[in-house]
Amino acid sequence: MPPNASPSNHDEDDAKEILELQNQISAILMRKRKREFDASEDEVKHLKHRLASSLARCQETNTRLASALDTIRKVRTENELLERETKKQVRSVKALEDENKQLKTQLENLKKNEATSKKAVSDLKKKLGSVLEAFSEV
Repeated sequence: MPPNASPSNHDEDDAKEILELQNQISAILMRKRKREFDASEDEVKHLKHRLASSLARCQETNTRLASALDTIRKVRTENELLERETKKQVRSVKALEDENKQLKTQLENLKKNEATSKKAVSDLKKKLGSVLEAFSEV
């Protein structure tokens, strides 16, 4: 202890030194917290920007997805209509084929009947000719 220093003076100096150190530590901590806060704010801004970009991409994707789903629904509806129309046309073709088959059968029968009729007419002409000849001789 210096010769002119009293114990209370020494305690006072120590208290001032401790107070000054505490103030310096407080200032250092305040600056550190300020830097951390500023860094946190920058990180928050960066994350908000990334989040906004991500949200925009999600909304774009959702819009494209909704459009694609709408297109799929329209195509599915068209396909269902085409399928029904195709089935209807297939039934129509089947009915026409059946009708064509019946008409061919009828045509064959008519041709047979025509051939039979021609033969019968020919035979009748011969018989009529014979009968007329027999009458003319009488």
